[in-house]
This record gives sequence, structure tokens and C-alpha cells, in this order.
Amino acid sequence: MALTKRRPGPTAAAVLVYFALLTPTAPHAGVVCDLASLLAEYKTGLDRHRGKDYVGALAHWRPLAEQGFPPAQSRLAWLHGKGLGVKADVQKSAFWALVAAREADASGRLMASRLRKDLTQADFAKAERRARSWRPLMPDCWENHEGKSERLDKRRLRLGKYLIIVNEKLPDKVVEPIFKKMRQVLASVGEAHPLAPLFLPAIDAFVIFPSDRNDRYVGWRSEGPGNVLLLSLGNFLDDRPTFVGRMIFLEAARWVFANTPGSRFVDPLVATHKNKKLYGTVYPDIDNALFYKTLKRALQMAEKLPPELGKYVEIIDEIRYIPPSKHFAKGGTIDTTIAYYNKVLSSEGRRIIFIRREMRWSSPLDVLINLVHEGTHAVQDQKAERIAAALPGLREALRQIDGNGQGQTSKAKALQRQIDEKSGYVRRWKNPKISDHGISETIPFECQAVVNEIRTARAVEAPPSSLPESGYLALCDEAKTLLVRWKDEGLLGKINRKRNIITNPSSSSR
Repeated sequence: MALTKRRPGPTAAAVLVYFALLTPTAPHAGVVCDLASLLAEYKTGLDRHRGKDYVGALAHWRPLAEQGFPPAQSRLAWLHGKGLGVKADVQKSAFWALVAAREADASGRLMASRLRKDLTQADFAKAERRARSWRPLMPDCWENHEGKSERLDKRRLRLGKYLIIVNEKLPDKVVEPIFKKMRQVLASVGEAHPLAPLFLPAIDAFVIFPSDRNDRYVGWRSEGPGNVLLLSLGNFLDDRPTFVGRMIFLEAARWVFANTPGSRFVDPLVATHKNKKLYGTVYPDIDNALFYKTLKRALQMAEKLPPELGKYVEIIDEIRYIPPSKHFAKGGTIDTTIAYYNKVLSSEGRRIIFIRREMRWSSPLDVLINLVHEGTHAVQDQKAERIAAALPGLREALRQIDGNGQGQTSKAKALQRQIDEKSGYVRRWKNPKISDHGISETIPFECQAVVNEIRTARAVEAPPSSLPESGYLALCDEAKTLLVRWKDEGLLGKINRKRNIITNPSSSSR
């Protein structure tokens, strides 16, 4: 399966000759055939540039630019524009800036915007036509994935350089369909994105994990060796493979730009608010602009919350938008949840909230209350992680006390109670049980979140009716008490205002 379309004809040897002719007076980097070498060549060009060896920088960057690497293209635009290491040529500068801009390179876009003012309309239009028709000169050595497929075991497939792993929690019957779909997905990436051969090698392995039919997650595994991209099973339930293919390409592009010094990717799906990333959806029938607008308003409201409530929003690092799309497989029950915290994918420094409901059905206040609820779970998750990390030390301290023959002392008993309490919290959070009466051990966690919802609504002076309906409310005494008092206070306020009007009629006209 081909991941890119090429200009017809050139062999690797011909490409080497071509690059040599481009800079005959300088040592050249030549063709690179893997991502690590490409990044190394780019960084060497940066070193040459910092040392004012512009001819040397050009020699390292031009081959990478011809192969399609956007950061190198914007560097070429700079050198041509300033006449550094090469004769100044604003037309060539505009051309390379536009080529880089087409692949979402921030520097390329900025330079293209500035050069539009420096060139005549006709000259800039000429540069635009050249940039639109230009295609990367991709050497054959990048196509190390074609026709290579090796089944390693029941749940692992080697597809070219990529290892595809199906999580053991998924049933055996889905393994073969997933492998088949992955072949289609990777083929779709190459058909849609000419730079896929440059960017996709950032990925070492794909792991497909269980999810419900509405989940659409594509993101990097936060722990463990290698660059592993996690894909939720729901991604394979679309009516076409191009959507998950685009998300895979974008994650690879994000990684490449993040690991290229001095470059920045103009991400089409990610906005930021302060220290948070807001991920829009890849599906064209969903309005990302409304998502960004509503979320930013909700986050601005959160900044005005008292610290004891604001911390539940502050802990969130990523907010991902995954409402149902017309491209999803049909069937099943519609999930009306606005948001949820994913403790499987989250880790310290990367707490992830998913927004499931379309923003046209939610207000910033709705979103804020849900963020506080789910952020409460993020804080609970963080607490469980920190307790789990501390438990081995506590157990070791208890073993030392026992070893000294003091296992029955009050100190040892107190330490044992502490260990039991903390380990119980971790177990209830990670593996909650259901009692004989059908009550889940998750109820205390949910009750804390519902209490924080009520406190948040009151803090922003919203009415009690603004709270979402919650099945947990009937099981949470503290939340019920807070809500009843809040309603009573509102009712008492109305009565007092009516009395004031009756006893002081002139006050009603003020």
C-alpha cells in the first residue's frame, strides 16, 4: 500500500545527483531515509545557521525541503528572502513560504503573509500557482512499509515498520476485522496526505483498546517505551476510514513539529486556553468553532470561582470534543452525558475530559458545572495515584516495626489502620464493588462531585434549576441537604421581597 504520490521517475541515485547539482559549491546532506536522520540533518542546519555558515545551512536544509519537510521549507524561504548563503530572491522566498504554509508551518504562514505585501499581485499569484502544483520529491527509501505484513501472534501484526496490537480485553472476534481496518486506514492516510511518509514514522506502534461506540480517541500513550499511539475501538465504527486516518496523521505531525527546534504547527483541531488544550473533532458535520467559544467562556467563568472550587477545573489539561456524528455507526442508546473524565487515559500532567454533547445543546454554565464534576474525579484519581505511590513506603515502615518485635504497639496498630484506609481508597477508586443491595462503592466519589456542582452553581449565582438532573442526588445526603437549603433560601428571599413591597410600596418603583 502506497502512502504517498510521487513525481514520476526519479530513482534514489537520480535524487542524489539532483540534490548535488542544487548546491555545487557546498557540502550537501543528500537524501535521508528515516525520521531520526531527517531531524538530525535539520538540527545540523540550525547549527550552521547559528554559526553564520549560511551556505552550509542551505546545503542541509534544501534536500529536506525538497523531500517535503515544512520547517526546512520555511528556513529556505528565510534564506532566499534575506539573501543569506544564496542570492536574494523574493519570488523564491514566497514560493517556499507558501509551500511550508500549505502544510501548516507557522513560520511559513507568517512569511507568506508578509511577502504578499512585498510582491506585486501578479508575482505573488505566480508564486501561489507554483506552490499549489509543487509536490515533494520523496525518495523510494521511505517506502519501507509496502507489501510487508507479518503476523507475530494472535493479537499482534507487524505492518511495515508499524506494530499493531489489539488489547487483550477486546474479544477475539474483533481482532481480524481490526487488522483489516488498519490496513485501510494507513492506506487512506497516504492517499490524503503526501507527507505521510515523513510524519508517520514518528509512530512505533498502534494499540487498539476497548471503548463504547461514541468514543473517538487517538492520542499518545503517556508511559512506557517507544512512541505508541492509542486508538479507541470506536474509531473503527465510522462509515469510512479517512477520519481516524486524519487523526493519526495529525498526531504524527504534532510530534514531528514538537521535536523540531524553532518550529510550530498551526494545528487545525487544537485551540488553547491558558494552560489547557481544547481538541476539536475531525468530523465535518460538527461545529468546532462553537465548541471552542463555549469552552473558553466556561473556563473564563471558572477563573472567578473560589480556589476550593477552581482547583477542580485547574487540574484539567485536555478537553476533547467527541459528540456523535452522522458518520458514526448507528444503533445503541444515545449517551446524553455532557462530559466525563477518563481515568484510563489520564496521568499526572495529562488529565483528560471528554465532551460528548454537541455544544448547541449546552450553555457555558452547563459546561462549567460538568467540568467541576469531572474535575472532581480527576482530583480523586490524582489522590489515588499519590496514595498508591506512598503505600510501599508505609508497608516497609510497618515491616521494620514488626521486625523489631514491636508489631503490637499502638504505633504499629495506627500505621496498620492508616495503610488499610489508604489501600481501601485506592481499591475502591480503581476496582469498585457492588454490594448485595446494588449500591456501588463509587457513590462517595460521585456524591463529592455532585456537592461540588451545587457549590459551583451557587458561586456563580445561578438558580437551582441550572443543575443537571442527577440520579446520584437521591443517594447523597450532603448534596440533598445543600440543595434544600439553597431552595429554601431562595424562597425566603422572595417572601421577604414581597413583604418589603407591601410595607414599603415606594421601593417597588425604584
